[in-house]
Amino acid sequence: MKFGLLIAALFLILLVTWPSIGHADNLGSHVTRSEELTNLTDNIMQYTGANQIDAAKSLLSSFNKEWEQSRGAYSETDWRTVDTESLQLQLQLNADADSHAMNEAALSLRLCVDALTGGGSPLWKDMQEQVLAPVETMKKAIENQDQLTFQSQLNNFLDQYAVIYPSLVIDGPVDQVQLVDRTVAMLENNRLAAVKKTDRIAQLNLINAELIQLFDPKSIGEKNNFVPAVTVIGGCLFLTLIYVSWRKYSGRKFTYMKGFH
Repeated sequence: MKFGLLIAALFLILLVTWPSIGHADNLGSHVTRSEELTNLTDNIMQYTGANQIDAAKSLLSSFNKEWEQSRGAYSETDWRTVDTESLQLQLQLNADADSHAMNEAALSLRLCVDALTGGGSPLWKDMQEQVLAPVETMKKAIENQDQLTFQSQLNNFLDQYAVIYPSLVIDGPVDQVQLVDRTVAMLENNRLAAVKKTDRIAQLNLINAELIQLFDPKSIGEKNNFVPAVTVIGGCLFLTLIYVSWRKYSGRKFTYMKGFH
């Protein structure tokens, strides 16, 4: 009788603890894979930076195999983002692109993996200075009416922003990331428009403020008037750019009609 009770008690203990044991095994496996993914992307960056393309391709192949086993643990948005960055790097390596483009693609993938698996402060936040420095240079160029420097630094800024953007999709606040992306897109799409100096500088100040808020979420509570200011400035810039586009369209239409008559 006592033996039967002992067997029943052991069975009950196993029944209760078995799911926990399985969960612990799964968690341990997930941590191990995360570490492996991190190590692989670190090494890919090193080999790409050393221009050892074949070695970087081999490691990327190993990364893709390891990632295939891990992607189910993440949301569709997250794993699609990593898939895209992995493919982008693969295309750069296969095309034997310039080293700068390959290094940026390798860095972007590394930042994505860290945004997924890293703890504490994500690595993309360490890119704040590289991303914001061109914005300050663009403002000085506008003040000096130096369009060549402005366009060059805009390209530099867009390159740096493109490197961190996939990590923002994974790790950043959705509404805030969308806000920044719309402002950056407005600047890029109207880079050649005849915008007044004060409006262009206001646009750059807006981008700078939005990015600082993204890099440092604590600043949200410190700037209570930030959202109204963003709304007003953004609205004014949008109306200005609409007006500039309308003037261009009207001028072209008038010239066409004049030539027709």
